[in-house]
Amino acid sequence: MTLIATSRQRLFPPLDEEKRNFLVEIERKWQRIWQEKKVFEADPDPSRPKYFVTFPYPYINAYPHLGTAYTVLRVDILARYKRMRGYNVLFPQGWHATGGPIVAAALRVREGDRKQIEILKSMGIPESEIKKFEKPEYWVEFFRGGFKEDFQRYGLSIDWRREFFTTYLNPPYTKFIQWQYSRLRKLGLVTRGTHPVVWCPKEGKVVGDHDRPDEYAGIGPEEVIIIKFRGEDGYVYPCLTYRPETVYGAVNVWVNPEATYTVAEVDGEVWILGNYAIEELRSQGHRVEVRGAVKGRELVGHFAVNPVTKWRVPVLPAEFVDPEAGTGVVMSVPAHAPFDYVAIEDLRKDPNILARYDLDPGILEILKPISLIELEGYGEVPAETVVRRMRIASQLERDKLEEATRELYAKEYYTGTLKKDIYGERWGGRKVFEVKEEIVDFLVKLGYALTHFTLPRPVYCRCGTRTHVKVVHDQWFLRYSDPAWKQRAHSCVERMSIIPEELKKEFHKIIDWYKDWACAHEG
Repeated sequence: MTLIATSRQRLFPPLDEEKRNFLVEIERKWQRIWQEKKVFEADPDPSRPKYFVTFPYPYINAYPHLGTAYTVLRVDILARYKRMRGYNVLFPQGWHATGGPIVAAALRVREGDRKQIEILKSMGIPESEIKKFEKPEYWVEFFRGGFKEDFQRYGLSIDWRREFFTTYLNPPYTKFIQWQYSRLRKLGLVTRGTHPVVWCPKEGKVVGDHDRPDEYAGIGPEEVIIIKFRGEDGYVYPCLTYRPETVYGAVNVWVNPEATYTVAEVDGEVWILGNYAIEELRSQGHRVEVRGAVKGRELVGHFAVNPVTKWRVPVLPAEFVDPEAGTGVVMSVPAHAPFDYVAIEDLRKDPNILARYDLDPGILEILKPISLIELEGYGEVPAETVVRRMRIASQLERDKLEEATRELYAKEYYTGTLKKDIYGERWGGRKVFEVKEEIVDFLVKLGYALTHFTLPRPVYCRCGTRTHVKVVHDQWFLRYSDPAWKQRAHSCVERMSIIPEELKKEFHKIIDWYKDWACAHEG
């Protein structure tokens, strides 16, 4: 027998078309008989026990894929098994067509987006048909038909009289959803409020998980602090940080020398900002007016004041600074931030960097690490310890530095103790996680800082636009944070038979993870 070798060295026999055609004909024969005899149509029958099966409605913005086939096959096997056991089995089929993905894809076709058009062509859709996909309704009609045809050829035991899809195109289902929300509202579980949300500035809407590519699912707004270093040049250097307690050891401010920064009036103060921060600040209630632009290299060598220690700290160049992340301006805490420690070492190792920006080499004397937090096993300068252990030689080793940062930040947050000679009796001797909120309140009350919401990494809407965090007002939210509702959900999971049993833990984790969820799109 002839065998065919694949790239993984697995061997398969060549295709026998005669056998394949024989099997396909058997499939068609029995599928035809099932349809004629209405084998899978489930009508009320008091003489038999009832059994209902389903699986998450597939989203119909493309043809079915292997994952869909794998998931629905397990449901079909269970349905057939129960029928053989004498149950009256109902297996309906729903199609998910609501949300932003279809609307966004149709918009991209209308705009002539070549990537979206090529995706459609790759599915076998001819150029002459592409224009029809400018309408969201056509996506629903087209791929609903494609899914149904494939599911029927797959031989799934679905009662096709019970087929339905979501969206306003199906008024009965819309009424059902409206009834659900009305019930939840009466129970106080749908409310209006002010919340930070992931926002698409192009489409003017909240971007939920279904409105973004899969790789961005689950990423939400995080609260951070912007600390204001006031420059001797009249500018405010706003440094965004997750670790406000480390401002006590900030010895300089970093900017990217090759970036172009925006000079903007923010609530009456003149700030230096990256472009991304402009819209995010505006979307969170700040008055922002652009005044001009300045190159990062023009700011290098200026001085600002650390608002807490009152130290005079220099503005220095760093390649690792991303002007489109946070505010684009970074405070430097070399004792506890691996990026900062390595960037200062780069300055020490290469005198040409200082010369390039006409900086006095003596400036390095004020960049000594200030130890703030005691952490067992990490020495007096934890950042130095982890950098040397991981053999990081340059600030351009971003992946290693990210890993080092995650390790150090987590350990210091949960097990690090603030030093009394730095923080005094008020916070000294206590764990970072115990006092962080107190320190934030202290900084905000004195006007040294403000709270802000941002995303931990770039997140893109399905339309291709980068999102940011907006604080929406009078917005409808599902109160998933409600403790009583969570407890009821936990109780439901405990009563369920889940296979395998260990998956129950994952359900409980998700219930605990859920926070209030935007259930309507502003705009």
